[in-house]
Parts: sequence; C-alpha cells; structure tokens
Amino acid sequence: METTIKTEEQKKEYNQVLDNYNDEYWAKKYGVSAEELKQNSTNVAITAKIIEATTRKNAFAL
Repeated sequence: METTIKTEEQKKEYNQVLDNYNDEYWAKKYGVSAEELKQNSTNVAITAKIIEATTRKNAFAL
C-alpha cells in the first residue's frame, strides 16, 4: 500500500513538470508569457489558453 501512495505522488509530480514544460514551450512558440497561460483556468486545453492569451495581447497592441 505504501508503494502505491509513492507511485501516485510521483505521477502527480511528473504531470506537474510536464504541464509546466508544455506551458513554457507553447508560450515561447506563440510569443506569450507562461504566466499569461497560467492565469487562465487549469481545466482549459492548452490551445484555448494560447488563443485567449494571444487575443488579449493583440487587443492591447491595436
């Protein structure tokens, strides 16, 4: 039982690292900050986060 708990914690940490990496990668690719992506709801897909952050950034640039 103890190993199951450790495995679940490791998976949770791995997913957090992977999510951070994805946010930083896509933020760099589309020219938005990772913080802008993280401000959005966590239940939203990464593409929706990018579109929302890019739209917000472009709206202020006009």
